[in-house]
Amino acid sequence: MKNLLLPLVLLFSSTLFAQDIRSYIPEDATFLFSWNADQIGRKVNTRQLMQQESMDLIFQEFVQGMDSLQQEEYHRLMTDPSTYGIESQQPMHFVGKRDDRGTFYAFLFPLTNPSLLEDFVTRQMTVFGDSTVIEDFGAYKLVNLGSYHIGWNNEVGIIADGQPAVPAFDFNIYDEEPTDFEWNEEEPAVEPEEIEEIEEPGEIIEEQPEEIIEEQPEEYYDEEAVEEEYDPGYWEEEESTDVVAEWAGEILCRSFGPSILSNPDYLRVSDEPADAHFWISYQQFMALTSGGLGGQFGGMSMMGAPNPNKFLKSLYDGVFMSMTLHFNQGALELKTEMLGQGRMVKVLQDAYDAKFNRKMLKYIDGRYLLGYYSVRMNVEALVDGFKDILYEAMAEVPMYGESINRMLDVVGIIIDEDALYDLIKGDIFVGMTGVRESETTVITYEYDMDFNASEVEKVVKDQYPEFIVMTSYGNEENMRKLIRLGESFNLFLDMGSYYEIPGGEGMSSYLALHNGVLIFTNDGGLIEDHLSSGVEKANRLSKIHRKNLCKHVQAMFWDVQATWEALQQTDARETDQDLVEMMEGIKDRVETVSLLTSRKVKPSIRGSLMLNLTDKESNALEQVLELVNQVILEASGLARI
Repeated sequence: MKNLLLPLVLLFSSTLFAQDIRSYIPEDATFLFSWNADQIGRKVNTRQLMQQESMDLIFQEFVQGMDSLQQEEYHRLMTDPSTYGIESQQPMHFVGKRDDRGTFYAFLFPLTNPSLLEDFVTRQMTVFGDSTVIEDFGAYKLVNLGSYHIGWNNEVGIIADGQPAVPAFDFNIYDEEPTDFEWNEEEPAVEPEEIEEIEEPGEIIEEQPEEIIEEQPEEYYDEEAVEEEYDPGYWEEEESTDVVAEWAGEILCRSFGPSILSNPDYLRVSDEPADAHFWISYQQFMALTSGGLGGQFGGMSMMGAPNPNKFLKSLYDGVFMSMTLHFNQGALELKTEMLGQGRMVKVLQDAYDAKFNRKMLKYIDGRYLLGYYSVRMNVEALVDGFKDILYEAMAEVPMYGESINRMLDVVGIIIDEDALYDLIKGDIFVGMTGVRESETTVITYEYDMDFNASEVEKVVKDQYPEFIVMTSYGNEENMRKLIRLGESFNLFLDMGSYYEIPGGEGMSSYLALHNGVLIFTNDGGLIEDHLSSGVEKANRLSKIHRKNLCKHVQAMFWDVQATWEALQQTDARETDQDLVEMMEGIKDRVETVSLLTSRKVKPSIRGSLMLNLTDKESNALEQVLELVNQVILEASGLARI
C-alpha cells in the first residue's frame, strides 16, 4: 500500500486532459481512473488542500526510514513534479489489469525531461544497495525499487506494481485411454497342494545354526569427487519471470495490441466534461475484487456444478461501466452509465421496459417524508433473459448437464409462468413517511403510607417510524389465495376490507388489496378510513418526487435532516447508540441523498447519485477531503475536537 501513496498525492498536483497519453493504456484494461486536476484547480485551491494534516501524515508514512535529504526531495516531488521532468499540464492515469499472469497496476504520468526523472531515481537507488541498477532496454529504462518498479521512455513515466497469479490445482477428472504397461512375467504361483504342511504342535523342530554375517570394509568416500559431480542447475528451480517488469515493459513499449483509444464507447463517455472519470470492464473488475468466485474452492466447482466464473463471464463479458464524478458547489454528483454489447446490458434493457403504477402515488404521505426506494422491472423479460444464460451454464455441467436441462423443462411445465407473471408485476415501493405516535393503556400500582396497593391506569405514548410498502399485482384471486395461506398460520386476521397483522402493543400492521395495489403499512388510519380515497391531495408527494418515480426505473431518496429529527423522537436514541453515532457524523455534512436510474435505457443504462451537502458555500471536494482529513486524524489519535 505504501508504494501507492506517491501516485495518490501526485494526482492532486497534476493536470489532466491537456494532452493525451492514453495510447499507453491497453484496451482490455480492467479499470482506468483519470483525474481532471485542471478543472478541479479552477474550483478549489489544491495547494491549500495539500497542506492538510492528513496529507502530512501520509507523507511521513511514505518517507519513513529515509534521511532528511531524501525526505526533502520527495516533498519537492509531491508539491512541484515539474522539478523532476514530470509535465504537470498533461494527463495522469491509474490503470489496473488482470490476466492469466496475475494482477497488475500502473500509474502513468507524462514527461518533459526524462533525464531529470532518471537523476532522481538514481539518487533514490542508494537506499536499496548496489544490487539495484537501472536496466536500459533501448526503448525504455526500468528499475526495481523494492516492492514496485519505476520506468520511463521519452514521453511517459510509470510506477508499476502487482502480483503473479497463483497456480490453481486442476480438480477435473479426464477420461483418458488407459496406459499400457509392460509387465514382467511372474513365476507361476505355487498350487495349494504343493504347499508344505504346517507341523503339528508337539513336533520337535530341529534348531538351525545361526548364520554369521561378515562385516564388509567401508568404501572410501571421496568428498571432492562428489562436489565435482554436483550440478546446481539440476536441483535449483528455474528463475521465475518478473511479471511486473514484463507488464511495465509492455506499457512503455505499447506492445499490448490496441489501446483503449480504440474503444468508441470509451471515447464518447470519457470526452464528456467531468472532474474525474472511472472506466471499468465489468467482468474483469468483479473477478479482480472478489478473487474469482471459483477461487474460493481452488477453481473446483462443487458437486460438478459449472464454474461461477464462467457464468459471470457469460453475463458480463463485453459490459463496461463508466462513472463520472462532479464536485459542485454544495453538492457531489456521480453519473453512471452501463454500456457495451454484453448480454447483461441487453437483459436489463428488456427488463427495464416497465411503467410505474401511478395508483401508488395517492397512498404516499409526503408531509414528513424521511425517504423511499422504488424499483420496477418487467419480470417476464428478466426471467427469460437469465433463463437462457442459466441453461447454457447448466449444459456445461459434466455428466449431468442434459439431465438438469430436462429437469428445468419439467419445472417449466409444472409452474404456470404466465400465471406467475400475471400475479407478480415486478415493482415495489418502500417509504418511510414520518413518525407515528401510539397510545397504550397500562396498569400500574401506587402505594399509600401503609403500603396498600391500588391499581392505576395510565396511557403510555410511544413514537415509532411510519412505513408503507406497495407492490402491483394482476390476478387478485390468486393473491388472496396466498393471503388465506397466511391466515391458516394465524399470520393475518381478516378484518373485512383489510387484514391485520398482530404485533406488540401499538405495533400492529395492516395489509390490504385495492385496485391492483397491495399495501402493507403500520398506518391504521390510512387502511381503515382512506383505502379508497388515499392521502389528501395536499399532503401527497411533491411534484419533483412524483416525476422521479415515474421517469426512472429505480429511484431512491433519503432526507438525512428529517431522519435525524425523527430519530430524536423515538427510543432509538437510547437503544441503538451505533445508529445515533452514525447519524451524528452524517447530519452535519449531508442534507439529502438521491439515486436515479433512467427509464431511457437505449443504447445504454444511465443513472446518477447526488449528495446535497449542508455547506452550500464551499466545493464538495473541499468538504470531502476535510472529512477524509478528520477520519485519518481520528484513526491516528490526533483528531480535532
